[in-house]
Amino acid sequence: MSLERPESSSDIVVSWLFSAAQLHQLAAGPAGLVANARPRAILVSHTTGAVSTLKRLAAEGLGVIDAPVSGTAQDIAEGRLAVLIGGPTDLVDEVVPLLASYADPVVRTGDLGSALRLKLVNNALFAANV
Repeated sequence: MSLERPESSSDIVVSWLFSAAQLHQLAAGPAGLVANARPRAILVSHTTGAVSTLKRLAAEGLGVIDAPVSGTAQDIAEGRLAVLIGGPTDLVDEVVPLLASYADPVVRTGDLGSALRLKLVNNALFAANV
């Protein structure tokens, strides 16, 4: 019996990793998402990492959405997690209903990388205030 890898049978893959390096490891190489994803598969990255990693994955042919989050465990449980979302409009339109199942609000920010840049500015301002 052969089991399909989840990414080869999924239209949307959501990742929530700690770093851009982990996101690259997930996606790169012969065993990675780029090489094994379905045609037109979309990667939704909740990782607060590097815009350059997202753009590199998109250039390799993967549909990529940056979707950093803000909220607590309680917000997640109550469906009130805030998600910023950036990427091509057609891909964003496709993933918003999925994100709305656990996030409110889902805020569109523009092109790929725009949501992550906004999140990084927010983090810097928060750290300066602390």
